[in-house]
Amino acid sequence: MKAYRLFTIAMAAMFAFSCTDLSNPLEDINIIAQSDEGVTVDNNVITVQRNTPVRFSIEGEPDNITFYSGELDHNYDFRNRIQIDQSQIKSSVLSFNLNVQWGNAARNANSFSVYYNLDTFPGLDKSDFEADCNLLAEFAEWQELVPQADLPVTRLEKAKPFSIDLMPFLGKNVTFAVHYHPTEVDKDKTAQLRVEFTDFKIVNTLTNGSEVEISPADMGLTPVNLWAADLENASIDETNLKKNQGFYDESGNLIESAMWYGSVNNNTEGMWILNQVSSNNAFFVHSTGSGKSLHPSWLVSDYLVVNKTTPDTGTPIKNIANRLGEYEYTYTEPGTYKAVFVLNNANYKEEDSRIITMLINVK
Repeated sequence: MKAYRLFTIAMAAMFAFSCTDLSNPLEDINIIAQSDEGVTVDNNVITVQRNTPVRFSIEGEPDNITFYSGELDHNYDFRNRIQIDQSQIKSSVLSFNLNVQWGNAARNANSFSVYYNLDTFPGLDKSDFEADCNLLAEFAEWQELVPQADLPVTRLEKAKPFSIDLMPFLGKNVTFAVHYHPTEVDKDKTAQLRVEFTDFKIVNTLTNGSEVEISPADMGLTPVNLWAADLENASIDETNLKKNQGFYDESGNLIESAMWYGSVNNNTEGMWILNQVSSNNAFFVHSTGSGKSLHPSWLVSDYLVVNKTTPDTGTPIKNIANRLGEYEYTYTEPGTYKAVFVLNNANYKEEDSRIITMLINVK
């Protein structure tokens, strides 16, 4: 009975709290920059020397405060932006280094292609392997991203660099793809080549001098291992696969479906290695040994909009669980910034928000 009463009292208190109106109206709350050594304040215009802290006094107690400094990636005006306006882009460039290893020039010639498509590729299903294989076999609207004659076919001392202007691609749905189609030339004597893409990235340079980068980790790269449709005739290093990727069930049987879209973390014949797309902007397809079965495959991106970007974010500096009477921030680079504090109060039945804006001139 005692426990029941305590529970009832607690629930009543919670209900009473949740039913109350907002107790601290945001119009009664203010944030004021403080004049200090190296900091002058004229209404909501603050002039400050770089590397000098700006102190903001918080008058009142809002439930939540989020601060946007106005610096790159923290601009309140861009909090909902997912694309950069084309007028703000000075240049858009896809760059990468491409290297091949093993095999010989006769065997490697025309053994892989690098493509793009604008707007018409429908995208991979990624769960219907047969349909994806048929799509890739029949789709005829790929364009060469790199002319076949420019692709390396022999091992180079240094990777061959490529730089491609993407300005004509802005605002379009772009799909990138690598088609790996090794040939039967000298099959019993030479190896299927290894193809290495490194430092693969799109860089959009804006008119304000800042840069926005898209890495392969943002592109949804998916292998489609065509040879996996006929595993009985494919040469697979099962010991290596089991050690590195676990494509086996509890009874030690190879899971064929795992090979359809599979990649590995270490060298395995004819398979894509994607574990460096985030750390090094790099991906590879590994070679095969002399006389081994060929492993044709694709590596296909999701479609992407070249001028896409992630929304700018603010820094939460207060929530309902903590009190905050002062906040300090330091600007390190000269410039003019719009600093924005977003105030928010809420209970179960209503919510109120307000923004306080200041102009920061950093000398």
